[in-house]
Amino acid sequence: MLRADRMDEFETVEDEPWYDQRDLEQDLHLAAELGKTLLERNKELEDALQQMYINNEEQVQEIEYLSKQVEMLREMNEQHAKVYEQLDVTARELEITNEKLVLESKASQQKIDRLTGTMETLQSQVDALTGRVEELRSLEELRVRREKKERRKTVHSFPCLKELCTAPRYEDGFLVAPAGSVDLVSERRPLDQENERLRGTVTSLRALLGGERGRREDAERECTTVLQEFQRLEQRLLGAEGCALRVQELEAELQEMQQLRKSRLCLLGLSGSSMEEEPLEHTLLNSAPRAVRPKTPPPAQMPWPAAATRARGSARPPGGQWWGV
Repeated sequence: MLRADRMDEFETVEDEPWYDQRDLEQDLHLAAELGKTLLERNKELEDALQQMYINNEEQVQEIEYLSKQVEMLREMNEQHAKVYEQLDVTARELEITNEKLVLESKASQQKIDRLTGTMETLQSQVDALTGRVEELRSLEELRVRREKKERRKTVHSFPCLKELCTAPRYEDGFLVAPAGSVDLVSERRPLDQENERLRGTVTSLRALLGGERGRREDAERECTTVLQEFQRLEQRLLGAEGCALRVQELEAELQEMQQLRKSRLCLLGLSGSSMEEEPLEHTLLNSAPRAVRPKTPPPAQMPWPAAATRARGSARPPGGQWWGV
């Protein structure tokens, strides 16, 4: 009997609804709105994630481009450093050569001064000897005239000598050749020889002086050329310093891009340990749609002015804009 009562009570409870129809409709409506909101939010997140994939891919391309530019500039900087070392050695050698040329020029100038003084001294000696020769000639002429006068007086005093004077080769009782001419010739010959020797010495000194002046002019021209080469090397060294500064700027820019990339990865929740970051990053990049990589010439084929200009003014991602943090 008791069991039958309990069964009736259970059946009565089962006949009553355990939920309210209005509450059910309201819950279904809320669930539909929540699902719709979640779908929209999920779509927004997917779009944001897709955009972040695209931005990340563009940043990767930009980092690769900047890495190539930095590597190319580093290689060029190393080559320039080697060239500048050679230029420095050449500049030191040119300075030593310039100092030697200056010393040689000074020595040549001193030698020219000495030779000029010697030439002037020899010229004065030649002038003195020439005057001495002229004086001796005038004295000899006076002596000959006196002897002629004395011989004429002697001829007139002794008539026997007139017959001798009528000989065709005699004059005033003597040969046409003046008496004492042997002494005059013997006296004039050493003077003429000395005069000729001095004239030859002066000529050789003048030739030597001309050669020294030519060598001095050559040394001055070579010194001028060395100075011009040194100035050109200084200008090239200044250009190398500018190239080194540009390399430092590109390295700093590359570091900023890497930091920006890490910050974007942190926004995606992938900033775990350094061991886990790289695989996750590759997974995201592989799952994301690949952007079209711009066709750029390899760094080895890009000329230096074009590479420097592109790195300076056109170092932009394929999207054409810089990204903010």
